[in-house]
Amino acid sequence: QWQDKYDEALKYIQNALDIYEGINDKEGITKCHNTVGGIYWRKGNLDEAMEEYNKAFSVAEALNKKTLMSDILGNMGLIYWNQGDSEKALEYYEKSNVIAREIEFKSGESINLFNMAILNMEGGEFEEAQELYQKSLEMARELGDRGLEGVCLEGLGNVYRNFGNSDVALEYYKQAVKIAEEIGEKRSAAY
Repeated sequence: QWQDKYDEALKYIQNALDIYEGINDKEGITKCHNTVGGIYWRKGNLDEAMEEYNKAFSVAEALNKKTLMSDILGNMGLIYWNQGDSEKALEYYEKSNVIAREIEFKSGESINLFNMAILNMEGGEFEEAQELYQKSLEMARELGDRGLEGVCLEGLGNVYRNFGNSDVALEYYKQAVKIAEEIGEKRSAAY
C-alpha cells in the first residue's frame, strides 16, 4: 500500500519538476530532486536516492542555497549510513553541520548532531556520543522540538547504560517516555 503512495508521489513530483524546468526555476528543481531522493530512500532504492541528491546538491551549490545544501548533505549522510558506510556518513553529517552552523540553521544542526551521536554510539565512542546528544538536546529544547528532545534523552539513556550507570540511564529513559506519551509517539513510549 505505501509503495503505491510513493509511486503516486513520484508522478506528482515529476510533473512539478517538468514545470520548474520549463520555467527555469532552479530552486524548485533542487527541491524536487531532493524530495525524489527522499522517496527513493524510503522505497529502499539507495543508489537512485543518491543520484537525485547529487543532482539536487549540484544545483543548490550553484545557487549558493546554504540551507538546501546542508539538508541535502545530511540526506546523503543518511544514504551512506544505510549502505553501512558509517565513516562516509559521518563525513557528510559533518559537512552538513559546518554549513548549518555558518548560517545558524539550528534545526539542521541539531539533527546532524543527533545523527553523529548515533554513529558514535555504534562505533563505541560513548563519550563523544554523550557530548553530541547533549548539544542536540539543548538545541531541540531551544527550538521546541519535542520529538528530537525525546530521542536525544533516549540516546543519553543508552550512553549511560553503556557507562554502566543504570540509575542515570533510567532517569533519561523516563523523561524520554514522558515526552513520547505527551506527543503521541507510540513507538518511543513502548520503552
